[in-house]
Amino acid sequence: MHSVALLFINVCFVGWIAAFDIDKTQLTVNIKGSEITVSVPDDRELISVFFSTEFNDECTFGYTFFQNFNNSSSLAYKQDIKKELKNDDEIRILGVFQTTDQVIRKNYDFKIDDQGNLVKQEILENLTEECKCIQSQTEVHFKNVQKCSDTLLFEENFNENLSNWKHELRSRVGGSFLTREFVAYVKDKDNCFLDNGSLHIKASWVYGNYKKFPKLEECTSQTNADKFKYECGPYSENAQVALPAVYSAKLHTKDSFRFKYGRVEIRAKLPIGDWLFPYLILQPVNSKCDDDNVNHIRIGYTRGNKFLHDKNINQIGGNTLFGSVVLWRDGRNFTEYTQQMPGLPEQHYGDAFHNYTMIWRKDRIIFKVDGFNYGEITNRDVLNEINKNECFFVLGLTAGGAVNFPDSVLDSQKFYKNHDAKNSFIFSENTNLKKTWSNPELVIDYIRVYTTHGNEE
Repeated sequence: MHSVALLFINVCFVGWIAAFDIDKTQLTVNIKGSEITVSVPDDRELISVFFSTEFNDECTFGYTFFQNFNNSSSLAYKQDIKKELKNDDEIRILGVFQTTDQVIRKNYDFKIDDQGNLVKQEILENLTEECKCIQSQTEVHFKNVQKCSDTLLFEENFNENLSNWKHELRSRVGGSFLTREFVAYVKDKDNCFLDNGSLHIKASWVYGNYKKFPKLEECTSQTNADKFKYECGPYSENAQVALPAVYSAKLHTKDSFRFKYGRVEIRAKLPIGDWLFPYLILQPVNSKCDDDNVNHIRIGYTRGNKFLHDKNINQIGGNTLFGSVVLWRDGRNFTEYTQQMPGLPEQHYGDAFHNYTMIWRKDRIIFKVDGFNYGEITNRDVLNEINKNECFFVLGLTAGGAVNFPDSVLDSQKFYKNHDAKNSFIFSENTNLKKTWSNPELVIDYIRVYTTHGNEE
C-alpha cells in the first residue's frame, strides 16, 4: 500500500530519535458508516499528535494535528472519508507522536473483514516513494504544473547576469499624487549592479545630473501618451515638468517567469535611510510593467526610517516588518491589508540579511521572516481578487510615495505632503536627508520559488 508522507513532517521533526515505542494496540480506530474515529488513550507525556489517514491504496490530503494542552485523558479525531468502506478495503494511519523528550512516527495498517470489523495488519516502517508526493496547487502559464509540492520552480542567485530581468526606465515624479514618487528609474551601474553573488539596487541623489536619465526612445512609458510627458526624459534644469530628486532602479520578470500559488523565499538586506522604500513585490501578469495603481502582493518591507511612528504612536519604521496585499478599488482609492512583525528597539531590518518568505495558497497568504510566521491574510474578498491572475516579480528601491508613506497615517514627522505639486523639490532641498542614508541599498542574495500545497504552513 502506498503511504502519505507530508514533507513538512520531515522538516519539523528531523533529528529526533525515538527511544521507546508506541504499540498499535494503544491506537483505537472505529468505523461508523463513512466516519473514521482515531483515538489515543491516557498518556500524560504526550504533547502533540499528527494523524494522516489513507485508504484503498490512495494518497489523500486528509490529516489532523492537535496538541494536548490540557493533559486530557484521551486525544481523538474524526474524519469523514465520504464513502462507506467494504470488505477487504484497506486503511493506513500515519501517526506522529511528540512526547516531552522525543518524537515517534509509526504507520498503522488495517483491513476490513467480512464482518465489517477492522483487522490489524503488519506495521510497515518504510514509506514508498510514490506517495511522498503531495500534489501542488501551483500554476505556471495558467496551467497546473502537475508537480509535487516543495519542488523548486525558479531560482535566481545573481551570480552572472540579469538575463531573467528587465529594467523599468522612467521618472515617477509627475502625474497623480497617488502614484508619485521622488525617483527616476535608470539602468546604470551606479544604481544597479551584481557583486559577489548579490543584486544591489542603490538610491543616489540627482544633484542636477539629469543627463543620466535614459534616451527618450528607451523610456518604458512610451505606450502611454499621458504618462509619456511626465515620465520620459532626458531632463534639464529648464524642463517644464517636475524633476526627480533621486536615481534608483526597478526590475521585473514579466517576460521570463510568472506563476500563481507557491512559496517564495528571498534573502535580502533592506535599505536604511529616511523615506526609502524597498519593492519585493508580486504584480499581476495582466497589468503593464509601468502601471502603478494595480493590485499586488508585498512579500516583505520595512520603511527606511530608523525612527517613524504613526499618529497613534505605533512604530512603523525600520524596526517593524510588514507583509501585505494592496488592492485598488477604482484606480483612485486603495486599501492595504497588512500583517506586521515588530522588531526590537534600536534595531533595523536593514542591519543584517534576513530570510523573507511568503506562501501564497488558494485560501490564504502567509508571511514569515527567518522561519517565523508573523501573519496571514485569509480575507476571502482579498484572496478572490489577488487569485485572479498569475504574478511576476518586481524588485526596486524608491523614495516617498503616497502608498508607501500615506499622509493619513503619518504624523508631523513627515515634512512634505503627497499632494503637494512641489514635493519633489522640497524633498531634494532637505539637507538633513542624506545624513540618514547610511545604507541606501536593497541587496538581494537569492530568490527561490517552490510549489506549494493547500496545507503548507
